[in-house]
Amino acid sequence: MSNIYGQIVVYCDFTGNKNEVLRALNKYLWNEDLEPFHWDGGTCISMDDYVQSPTIFPNKKIVLDEEGDTVDLDDHAFDGTISEDWDIEQGETAELGELVNAIAQLLGSGEIVIAMYSTMRSPSIGSGELIIRADGTGTRRYRSTSSDFGSGEDIYQYP
Repeated sequence: MSNIYGQIVVYCDFTGNKNEVLRALNKYLWNEDLEPFHWDGGTCISMDDYVQSPTIFPNKKIVLDEEGDTVDLDDHAFDGTISEDWDIEQGETAELGELVNAIAQLLGSGEIVIAMYSTMRSPSIGSGELIIRADGTGTRRYRSTSSDFGSGEDIYQYP
């Protein structure tokens, strides 16, 4: 089991439908606790308190109903509610382009910034941000520092 815990929050500066953006974000797994995003009552989307292994490299979410059938998360009849009898599994890691294409079209104008940090019991810190803009561009930046492995930074741009 992982000892990595942290927080993740989405800063919202866009004109689109917030509920549609929230629904699109929750089609991915952003932590090992399977905790979904929710509105914090203000201008941010967040998760409850600390989560295990928050990430800006989310996996696709696979939802199986009580009979083991895959739930179509894109079906408009699906309201985003996941029954306690259903299972959630990790799919493939979502590419930056996929995330940008799924969310940018919902923003209208402006951008969202998904920011996270995590710490590990040994002196190790990770932080990152994923910026998705309404113009269809995106930037993912991840930084890590460890007493064992030094430090590093990775930056990805789309397109």
